[in-house]
Amino acid sequence: MMFGTKTILIVDDEPVVRALLRVALEPSGARLVEAADGCEALDVAWREQPDVAVIDVGLPKLSGVDVCRALKTNPNPPAVILITGNVYAEELDGCGAEDVFPKPFQPLELAHYVPPTPAGSPIAAVQINDVFVDERGIVFAVDRFTGGLYVLELVL
Repeated sequence: MMFGTKTILIVDDEPVVRALLRVALEPSGARLVEAADGCEALDVAWREQPDVAVIDVGLPKLSGVDVCRALKTNPNPPAVILITGNVYAEELDGCGAEDVFPKPFQPLELAHYVPPTPAGSPIAAVQINDVFVDERGIVFAVDRFTGGLYVLELVL
């Protein structure tokens, strides 16, 4: 799937997760828009008409599942990828999402939705450009060249 000038909506209530997804998806060349809760996600989606939406299931105000169902009522709905911190829940069945990823997820899981790295990019090895540690001790490392998002759990 090639994005070119397409739009990806990133929805998560955790700023660090939104930032990491943004950095991981930037190499796609897509226009990235964000929301921090379910209601804001619908507002942004109706205004921006994204081609792909990456949505956390556990959002405030309106769940990611409800956002997915609402987006799928659009005559030209986006592809929806749900991200969940819980074990796969039955409520996710039949909501219309193209895929569901458990947290923490590996970059290869999102690779299907991100186009290949442009020709001539330096991808001979993984190059870690950004590292974030959240309040739970989860370490996120980002490879901006290949769009990789690496998640490790660290005991501090």
